[in-house]
Parts: sequence; structure tokens; C-alpha cells
Amino acid sequence: MSQPTLPPPRNTVVIVIIVMALVALLFGKQIKAAIQKSRMKRADATEDTSTDPPPSSNGPTGTGSGGTGQPKKTTPPQQVPSKDNPAPPKPIPIPPAACNCKTGWFGDKSYLGNANVSRAVRNNNPCNIKRNNTDWKCKVPQKEVIGEELYEQFYCWKYGVRAAIKQVQTLIKGGQNTILKLVQSWDSRVANDTDYVAFLSSRLKKKSDEVLLANDKNTIYLLVSGIAMKENYDRFTSARYTNVISQSEFNTAWAIL
Repeated sequence: MSQPTLPPPRNTVVIVIIVMALVALLFGKQIKAAIQKSRMKRADATEDTSTDPPPSSNGPTGTGSGGTGQPKKTTPPQQVPSKDNPAPPKPIPIPPAACNCKTGWFGDKSYLGNANVSRAVRNNNPCNIKRNNTDWKCKVPQKEVIGEELYEQFYCWKYGVRAAIKQVQTLIKGGQNTILKLVQSWDSRVANDTDYVAFLSSRLKKKSDEVLLANDKNTIYLLVSGIAMKENYDRFTSARYTNVISQSEFNTAWAIL
């Protein structure tokens, strides 16, 4: 007759529990990692036996050769400005406080960035003064210039008129003191433009070789406004000699010389 199995002594049970706790404490991370790895293998095996087609390497989550399976991060291509997709316009320069270009309904005129006017007017440079090293008052610095490579730009209209007055006076004082010489100095491209000379001679009621005075306000007004009319004329319309600088605008610019 066999002997009945006796329960282990209480001390043995306590020792086993302590050993198991130590094992779990020491090797718990390794055991957990092994369990997770086993689960991943089972999941991969399930996917391999699936009837779904594999993702395309050209799709949004494709990896191509040697990929990682993660979605590709693509940089959108830069769009080249075109007629259908024009480049955003440059911001219009804000005049510094020293220029005293007032804003509002009764402020100073400014045509910067206005595509509906002529190039000279759009530059606030009615007489098309070419870009140079002259430190014109309130001219737009090169780094702020809007779409212009040849002529000066001014923050507001009155300073463009003022610069034209100063330029004409400087030329007259420097010896370009007849209409013919003045026209030839203003723009070499019209050196032989007899129409330009004849137009100013008729406007001033002076001969092309008659001496001009730099301090004669009326003469300077007729010269500056006449140059502006020639520089902005439209050869394809009947209104080719539209008045660009009014007498009041000239007076405003004359007062800030």
C-alpha cells in the first residue's frame, strides 16, 4: 500500500515564491521582449498568407529599393512663375518718415506698383531719370526697387518731380544750357531726335540754341513738364503729349528743393 503524498513543507513553498519573484525581477524585460517578438512573427506569418496584393513601390507608402516601409516624405516641386501662375507681387516699399509722404485721401501721390500707368509714372519718376549714384532725396533703395533695372524710383510723386527739377538745373549750370544740348544730355538715344528738340522749343517759345537760365522758375517748369510729356507719350494714340506734371505739382516740388 502506497504512502499518501504529503504537501511540501511551508518553508519550501516560500522559497519557490521568492525565487520566482527574483527571476521575474531580473529577467522580466528579456521575457517581455521575447513574447513581443513571438507575437510579431505570428502576425507576419498571417500577413504572408493573406490574399491581398502587396503595396506598390510607387504608391504613397511604397519604399522602392531598400525601403523601410514607411511613407515617403516628398518635397512639393517649386512652381515656376508663368502667365497662368504669376509670381506674387513684391510688397510696395513704405516711405521712411523723413520723406514726409503722407497717406490717405488727401495725401501725396504715389504710383509705385501701378500696372495701369506708364513706366515713368509707375516709378514716380516722370522724366525717366536713369539710375545713378546721386543720393536723391527719398529715392527707393536698390534693394527695395520693384521690377525696374534702368530708372530711378521714388517713394512718392513729388520727390520724382523734385529730382527732375534738380537734374535740369544741374545740367544748365554745367553748360548744357540750351534746349539742344539739354536734350542730348538727357538721353543719348534721342540725340538726333529733332522732334524732341522742336517740341521743347515750341513749348518754351525759344530757339534750340538759346541760352536757358537755371533760376527761371517758369522756364524750368516748361522744360520739366515738357520732358515728362515726351518721356511718357504714346505714339499710337492721338493723346501723345498728355500733361504729366501739373503746375501745382511742380510748385509743390519746387518748394522742397
